[in-house]
Amino acid sequence: MNDTRSEILRLGEEFIRTKGYNAFSYADIAEVIKIRKATIHYYFPTKADLGTEIIKNTIQNFHNAVNNWKQYPYEIQLKHWILLYADSRKKNWVCITGALSPVFDTLPTKMQVQLQILVNDIFNWLEEVLSNGKEAGVFHFNEPPQLKAHIIQSLLLASLLLDKVVAKDIYEEMKSHILGI
Repeated sequence: MNDTRSEILRLGEEFIRTKGYNAFSYADIAEVIKIRKATIHYYFPTKADLGTEIIKNTIQNFHNAVNNWKQYPYEIQLKHWILLYADSRKKNWVCITGALSPVFDTLPTKMQVQLQILVNDIFNWLEEVLSNGKEAGVFHFNEPPQLKAHIIQSLLLASLLLDKVVAKDIYEEMKSHILGI
């Protein structure tokens, strides 16, 4: 992949996860990378194209990660998922779903579609891990696996958002709670 294109994607994702999709422009990216806005438009004609590609990359990275984790026991797969959020926390970022979900109605349709795919893929994978882990006697929870997946994902997403507001490590509290299942 072209280095300039990769850097535009990297910085676009960083801006989404720190400032929000609606709070940055191509001018912001151009200023940081020291390129002309026209260069960004060459790779991504519209901001929606950039946002869509960022979400598609996130989907691909998610699938690569969970495929690599299949070799591990269910509790380790869950732990790996939770620790991805620790990486975001260290950077003072929110997850891509946490950054884009609140502004879902303002996103271009093609971004909405990709975000829905990402969220559904996450829920489906998490539900499968929880269901299989519960059947194997590894996890102990009373809720249906689908509901438990929604609860866990909501806790992780919300913990990063709330950490930014209260400057307290809510993520660590949620991580401990989730790992206690």
